[in-house]
Amino acid sequence: KIDQLLESPEYAAWWATRLCDYTGNNGDQLNNIIPIRGRAGLDWYRWIYHRVEKNVPYDELVAGIVTAVSRDEGQSYREYCEAMAKIYQDESGDRFAEQDGMPHYWARRDLRQPPERAIAFAYSFMGVRIQCAQCHKHPFDQWSKNDFEEFSKFFASVQLARNGRDRNEYNKLIQELGLKGEKGGQLRRKFGDLLKEGKAVPFPELYPRPAKGTARLLGDETLDLSEFDDPRQPLMDWLRSPDNRFFARAFVNRIWANYFNVGIVEPPDDLSLANPPSNAALLDYLAKGFVESGFDMKWVHRTIANSRTYQLSWKTNE
Repeated sequence: KIDQLLESPEYAAWWATRLCDYTGNNGDQLNNIIPIRGRAGLDWYRWIYHRVEKNVPYDELVAGIVTAVSRDEGQSYREYCEAMAKIYQDESGDRFAEQDGMPHYWARRDLRQPPERAIAFAYSFMGVRIQCAQCHKHPFDQWSKNDFEEFSKFFASVQLARNGRDRNEYNKLIQELGLKGEKGGQLRRKFGDLLKEGKAVPFPELYPRPAKGTARLLGDETLDLSEFDDPRQPLMDWLRSPDNRFFARAFVNRIWANYFNVGIVEPPDDLSLANPPSNAALLDYLAKGFVESGFDMKWVHRTIANSRTYQLSWKTNE
């Protein structure tokens, strides 16, 4: 029965929804990424659903979000806009779901500044609350203001260009579409109308710019950002490392909380020294097994659902 349920569309739909919650899918914050109102939040869901359904390893799913960019390597801005137009003329959403990356995460209007991104990243992928450290070191927490500032540096290079990086190509597209002089909301509405007619219109573009200086991973080593084309890549490598203390634990703890209505660490999004697990050996066992399985999400569900703990009756004994 467990295996049957894990192959059902309901499993994929439920866990796509939960992962959308964890990663902050909010259509109201995404009006700046595409000219079709309401579509971006659905894209986000479909992209995750596509991977949950295929049981893509969790670290690969997360990498598709963390290191996402808009343009493929070698793709011109015009080619990118033409490709995006085809995606948004497909109402099923399948074409967007098949893209390697999902840049919408970084395009949210409430994630414009590095501190906002650091807070959201720690919550989404590490189950850690670091917002208090933005102003001070809490007496019962391990993170200092310096820890917060160093970690935030990884997110300063992520840029969203509303009109793309190639201003000449953007202007050419505007002129070809007969939209010269149009501005603001009126221009965006016309983009949406033209897309429905099968036209290619300008799209915003997410990209990393070169970074300088150093930044320190949360509770870990300091890196020279100038050595990386995209500072998010060493961040992702650190997340999926077997030695990472948060990535695997946050995921298995959230799944445990879904089944039992309470996490091994409770609340499930507060992994910290001041909030120890109720059963450290259990959390370590699940996290280690999850990593060794190749971040197989179904391994976690199957292991928990087959356990004596889950199989016990809900009725209390004497």
